[in-house]
Amino acid sequence: MQHQEDNEIFAIAAMNPDELPVDELKENGMEPVFASENYDVVHRYGAKSNVEWLEIKQPFMWHIDCSQKQKDKAIDVTKMTMDKIMEESEKGNNLFNVIK
Repeated sequence: MQHQEDNEIFAIAAMNPDELPVDELKENGMEPVFASENYDVVHRYGAKSNVEWLEIKQPFMWHIDCSQKQKDKAIDVTKMTMDKIMEESEKGNNLFNVIK
């Protein structure tokens, strides 16, 4: 998985939570986020959130203020078969990218 962001949240991928670059993030301006505990570590499989502002609908997640249009687009992808997702991918349309 790649790192992703939009205007509401960002995601940093790692195989294990202890591999996340927390010190680097703190050194580069994210210290207030960690100090306020305004973040969550979400495990990819069996994902659930520990914060009220994050909603998860596998394989996507969004901020509670996300527009309904964006949520609907994401939910539509979760209803597709892998064949359709691969077909779109071959056309250059990665349906797992950030939905804007």
